[in-house]
Amino acid sequence: MLAFYFLLCFCEHSSLAGTFQVQVPKETLAIQDQPLVLECSFSHSSHVILDKLIVTWQRNDKDVAHSFYYGTDQLTYQSPRYLNRTSLYHEQLQQGNASLRLEPVFLEDAGLYICSVNTEEGTGKSTTFVTFAAYYLEPELIVAPQIHHTSFCFRTMGYPEPRVQWLSTDGRHLSHNTEILQSPANGGLFMVNSVLEAKAFVKLTFILENMALNQTITRHISLTQDVSNKIKCEHKRWMLLLFIPFCLLLVFLVWRKKKPVE
Repeated sequence: MLAFYFLLCFCEHSSLAGTFQVQVPKETLAIQDQPLVLECSFSHSSHVILDKLIVTWQRNDKDVAHSFYYGTDQLTYQSPRYLNRTSLYHEQLQQGNASLRLEPVFLEDAGLYICSVNTEEGTGKSTTFVTFAAYYLEPELIVAPQIHHTSFCFRTMGYPEPRVQWLSTDGRHLSHNTEILQSPANGGLFMVNSVLEAKAFVKLTFILENMALNQTITRHISLTQDVSNKIKCEHKRWMLLLFIPFCLLLVFLVWRKKKPVE
């Protein structure tokens, strides 16, 4: 049965092969949290008979993403990775639309897809390459005051690997420590941890760019002298609060050691 199915998918109508066309875009962008539509259209000169239409979508020429023949979806040979995630636009098949909807999408969905169509007028197939992207989340700002400086850290995640900059008020690029790691636990997204250390009061600009989605995140930081002094005072206050219990504990231990044994 499997051999017969693939024979149906790729059989040719030689007399009409020259005029029959299957068209797809060269590249398709899949965006996380958005449905992916793999566009595919085929030529037809008359009303398409659904019982004689065969549509097959495959990934990398091996995984069957979706198939349609005998007038209905045929998912017996569908790859498990696409289970309950694919659908055709059935009401538009007779108008030559064999596009596939995929939802939700994941990083591992990226790759080469083949749209194969067989009708009474001919047979054809075409390929589109799918790339994946995910918008970077609103960055989390963490401020860590130290005695001689203040650390600013922005954390976020997205895909693909971004470009990260820290700028001064006059547009100078500032030295920073940025760690970008791919996280399998988060669907292969990139985790960004960008840290800059500044002394005294500053005005900074953090910029993250996701080229694939034309996404730019810009965040401004302003640490005035008053705020800087308050941070230092707060830091000293906490140091003092930690130091007092330590001193009391030390006094107690000394007293206990000197107390005569009865």
